[in-house]
Amino acid sequence: ETYFQSVPQAMDTLLLDGILADYAPLMHAIPAGHFIEWGLILFFILLASITIMYMLVGVLVEVVGVLAHAEKENITVSFIASSLRKKMQQQGHDQDSELSRTELQDILLDPEITEVLQSVQVDLVALMELVNIAYEDAEK
Repeated sequence: ETYFQSVPQAMDTLLLDGILADYAPLMHAIPAGHFIEWGLILFFILLASITIMYMLVGVLVEVVGVLAHAEKENITVSFIASSLRKKMQQQGHDQDSELSRTELQDILLDPEITEVLQSVQVDLVALMELVNIAYEDAEK
């Protein structure tokens, strides 16, 4: 009976004490009859709440996007590694032994491996240059 004396009083009670309970003391401190102040403060509270909600949604979307990108990259790396291992086994290379520069270049220039690398947009020319640089550094 105290909170629901009339329809406007019931709406006020449900809105402030039910939905916006944290802000109810502030809203109840506004004297009766000051509808403009009440409306402005309510508008500010709702606008701030919605803004924070959209910011949190944006953070969640960004996190999901970063995780999806990382997972896609992990899948791509696994696919390339398994393709290279399979090709090495087909050619009779021991996976535990070191590859010479020519063996690695032969594997990377194999048409099947070239197709796999191009499907994930690996720059083969740059990769071959990196192989040469790595072996030159190892020889020094």
